[in-house]
Amino acid sequence: MKNRKLASLLLAGVFMSGCIRGVNPAETAGTTNDSEAQMTAETAGILETELPLETNAETEGQIETAGMEVQTVSEESTEEQSHALLYQVNEQKDNYMEEDCIYVTGQAVEILTPGYDALNEAMAADANVRWMDAMSQAADWIDDVREMVEDQRMEHGSIEWESMVQRADPKVVSVAFERYFYMGGAHPWMYTEGRTWDSEMGTLLQLTDVVQDVEQVYEAAVLYLQKETDVADFGETYADTLYAMFFPTEGQDSIPWTLDEEALTLYIDQGSIAPYAMGAIEVILPYAAYPEMVLAQYQ
Repeated sequence: MKNRKLASLLLAGVFMSGCIRGVNPAETAGTTNDSEAQMTAETAGILETELPLETNAETEGQIETAGMEVQTVSEESTEEQSHALLYQVNEQKDNYMEEDCIYVTGQAVEILTPGYDALNEAMAADANVRWMDAMSQAADWIDDVREMVEDQRMEHGSIEWESMVQRADPKVVSVAFERYFYMGGAHPWMYTEGRTWDSEMGTLLQLTDVVQDVEQVYEAAVLYLQKETDVADFGETYADTLYAMFFPTEGQDSIPWTLDEEALTLYIDQGSIAPYAMGAIEVILPYAAYPEMVLAQYQ
C-alpha cells in the first residue's frame, strides 16, 4: 500500500523548490522582537524565517510561526525535557500541474541541535523519497482528475501529510506522518506512517531493532484491542490480518509504529482490520506495563 524505500538523493535539507527552511533561533539574536517574526523572500523561492530568541509562557514548548513548528525548552523543564533536541517542521508545497488541480503539500522535520548531521541527512533523504513518491502518485492520477474536474465532480485532488514528532532526544527521533490522499470518490484515503531514527547514528530503525520479541508485541496488541475496542465488529479474521502486519511477506509493509517517552504506539489504518467507519486505531503499549518489551537503550 505504501512504498517507502529509502533512496540516496540530494540531502542538505533541500527537497524541492518552494520548501520553507527555518533559521536556528540562536543565529537571529538581536534581529527580532517578540511581537512578530521577520520574513524575507529569497529569489531561489526559499523563505527564511527568523524566530524570536525568547518566548513567553504561552509560547514555550512548541510554537508555530510562518508555517513552521519549532520546539523550544523552557527554563522550568523537567529532567527529561532538558535532554530534548530542538527541531523544526518545514513545509513542502507544490501546486502540481495547477491546471489539473492536484495539490501536493507535506512537512519534513529538521533537527536544530548541533551535532546531528548524520540524523539530518537520513531524515532529509526520507523526506525526499516521500515527496517524490507523492509527485509520482499525482502524475499517475492526472488524467482521471482532469476528467472529474471538467465534469465538475470534484474541485481538485490532494496529497498531504503532516509530520507529528512523537519524540526527539539523544536516543531516538520518532515521527508519525499522518497522510491524506484524495483523488475523487466517496471519501479520502487516510493513513499513518511511522519513522524512528537512532539519533546518534542516523539509522532508520525497524521494529525488530527496538523490541525484544515481535511476537510479544503482537500478543499485547491483540489484548489491547480486546480490552479497548469492540472487536465483535472487526470480523473473524482480524487477528490474522493483524498478524500479517507484524510479519509481512516480501513487498508488504509492516505495521507502522513510533516511540515516545512513555510508550510504544502502533498505528492500524482505517478499514484494515475493522469497518472504515470505525476510523483509525492506535495501540498504546506503555513501558511501565511492559518493562522488557522495548530495549532499554530506546526507552
